[in-house]
Amino acid sequence: MRDLIRRVAHKARIYHFLQRIRYLLGSTAFLVLCGIGLSSSIIYTYITVERVKKNSAHMTKALSQLTISVIKNTDYATLFPNELMKQISISGISFILADTSWNPLRWGNIQGVSEELGGKDIVRLFETLESLREQNNFVTVKFRDEHEAYFLMGENPLTKKLSIALYVEIALIVVFSGIFYISISNKKNNERSNLWVCLAKEAAHQLGTPISALMGWVEYIKLVPPDEAELFLDQVKIICNDMEHDLERLRRITARFSQIGSIPALTPNDLNSILTEVSGYFKIRLPLLQRKLTIDLALGVIPPVPVNSDLIRWVFENLIKNSIDAIQVTGGQIEIATVYLPEAGVVRIIHRDNGSGMSRDTQNRIFSPGFTTKKRGWGLGLTLAKRVVNDYHKGNIYIEWSQKGRGTIFHIDLPVGA
Repeated sequence: MRDLIRRVAHKARIYHFLQRIRYLLGSTAFLVLCGIGLSSSIIYTYITVERVKKNSAHMTKALSQLTISVIKNTDYATLFPNELMKQISISGISFILADTSWNPLRWGNIQGVSEELGGKDIVRLFETLESLREQNNFVTVKFRDEHEAYFLMGENPLTKKLSIALYVEIALIVVFSGIFYISISNKKNNERSNLWVCLAKEAAHQLGTPISALMGWVEYIKLVPPDEAELFLDQVKIICNDMEHDLERLRRITARFSQIGSIPALTPNDLNSILTEVSGYFKIRLPLLQRKLTIDLALGVIPPVPVNSDLIRWVFENLIKNSIDAIQVTGGQIEIATVYLPEAGVVRIIHRDNGSGMSRDTQNRIFSPGFTTKKRGWGLGLTLAKRVVNDYHKGNIYIEWSQKGRGTIFHIDLPVGA
């Protein structure tokens, strides 16, 4: 055990730093990385669209200049050579050639306008012409025979499609973000619901033991015959002493549950004394549990740590109870050590057992509300332990090592200057 403490002390600073980073970041880091990734995707798409727009504008301008140069060498009666019409149609760019009165003479690639103009086609054609005119997307051209006309050209349809694609991508990101947020919210709500249900069950379970004991003492007192009054008086002190223990346990239980959800007061305490008291409580009851195992302490020299004694005692009790339940073989051993890590500014409690151990999946879920590997468990002990250590004491509780069939090591780091 001493070797274990020395190894832990040697690597404490780096490992503690990494554990704190992992704890502080958690799901926040995941959300930040997702946000960076999505933002990068949108920015990249936007830059690509802008580049395509720019290239498309150059191509449209070049095609427009080519068309104008051809028109200048064409008679007004010819308007557009067939080959030029074919090339512009292939490009997909809408165009209109109008006279000086803004009446369409030739056109192409206008959505909703067919070659044989109908009523709706004419309306659509003039709407497009007016739109291009308002956008100032036209030039005045002269034919070879000095006739003038207006040449209007729209933007490349590829540019429109890419712009739509950008908006679609943004919309999809918003939708997926909403779905992700809803799923996270539902998960949090479910965890909160499970926590309250488990909390109620745990309260009933913990209150049951001392209440049953007190009820037993009451029944015993009622059954004592009057002729044994003198003997009973000698037993009163013993009975009162045991009842005081049960009442003290009730006080601690109510104090623990009353502090869940509030900010508990932290006062400097000797963790070694608390661990000695808690382990002693279980050592006395090991024969009653019919478990052949030992609880060994290797307590180092540590400074006082600001903790709430009722809540931190609850954490230690949960770990020891879990270890006792996990040890199913003869020769079971629970080892608890304390070590002060001045560079990290924490006191570390090392809790080790040679019980059944945990799989990787179980390790990932062990602190979740309602998750348990016990047949009659409620999955609350380690959830509350994590809340007490991480939230109330600004420390960290985590699984240092675990392997199926070999055992588990828990670490609890509590800051000295909290």
